Amino acid sequence: MKKLRGKKIFVHCAANKRVSVFVAMYQILEQGWSREDAMAAVLDVWEPNEIWCRFIESVIDQRARA
Repeated sequence: MKKLRGKKIFVHCAANKRVSVFVAMYQILEQGWSREDAMAAVLDVWEPNEIWCRFIESVIDQRARA
């Protein structure tokens, strides 16, 4: 997505669940959004289950340690 900065990007998921998580993680990790602000859009669409919550946290935590 960095290569396409400034251009519109279409990110698709049939139910908009998974894509909302990946966009939120991008907003947190690359754009400096707070977790609360980025995850607010996710929670408008769905509430991630335990597996997805662990995935989200592990990705964010790994990048924070890098």
